[in-house]
Parts: sequence; C-alpha cells; structure tokens
Amino acid sequence: MGNKIKITLTVENASQLYNLNPQPPSPSSTVNGYCKLSDDNFGSSPNGGGIEQFESTASIDKDVTWQGETSSQGYTVAIDTIVYENKDNDVNFFDTAQVPPPPRGPVSRNENVTAKIKNDDNLKGKIDIYTINFRIYQSPTQWKAYSIDPRLKIER
Repeated sequence: MGNKIKITLTVENASQLYNLNPQPPSPSSTVNGYCKLSDDNFGSSPNGGGIEQFESTASIDKDVTWQGETSSQGYTVAIDTIVYENKDNDVNFFDTAQVPPPPRGPVSRNENVTAKIKNDDNLKGKIDIYTINFRIYQSPTQWKAYSIDPRLKIER
C-alpha cells in the first residue's frame, strides 16, 4: 500500500491577499487565484482545472499532513482545520467531520494539521471533497482566515 502524504498549500503574494478589499470572507475565486496546492504523491488538477479540482491520492490507514507556506516576507500561513463537506456524494475519509475536532485551541503561526485516513477498504476509489481553513498571519496576533476546497482520492 501507499505511504503517508504531505499536501502543501502555497499562498503566492500573501501580503497582497491579506491586504485585499473586501476583507475576508473573500470570494473563493479571489482566494484561489493566490493559492497553489502540491503534494509529494503527484497530485494534480485534471484537465488544467483550478485549485477546487486539485486531487491528492492517498491510502487507507495512512496519515495526511497539510502544511502552509508563503514567500511573502513577514507573513506566515497556518493550516487551521480540515473540514468534510458533503458534496456530490463524496465520502468522509476521517473519523470526525473536522480535523482536529472541536474545540480547537489556539493556532500558531506555523501550524500544520495531520489526520489518519480510516482503515476501511470500502473507501478505495472514493473521493472526499473537503475544505482547508487556513490563516495568513501578518504578526503573531494579526491574522485573517480563508478557505479553499480541494479533493482527496483513495487509491484502489
């Protein structure tokens, strides 16, 4: 079977997104234009689709880690939560609808989130459309929240 997977959310020009008007919640098309997803397992957006079509292939009973990054000086990106969204007959791959489950404590400026996919053979070949909730920090106490909706797929 496969290995653990690491999914990286890169926010290009986080300072510009942070300072946009209107302030969050910004339309998803605006946020998506500043974000790029990649993983260490050849994830991609089929047919040149955008970030909402980005699909990472994962394995049952393995960890998935989400991390954020930016090259914008003085800004950091923290992953806040991963939330299952019941869309298009998709399936929740995790034991809870939100990872980490509520109540969520304080989020640090460089937070990552890790969750283990359920050990369930019925998940093979299924899709999970989920939300990555993340924050852009300008300082340790000044941040704004955003979200994007990519996909996970379990290998067959």
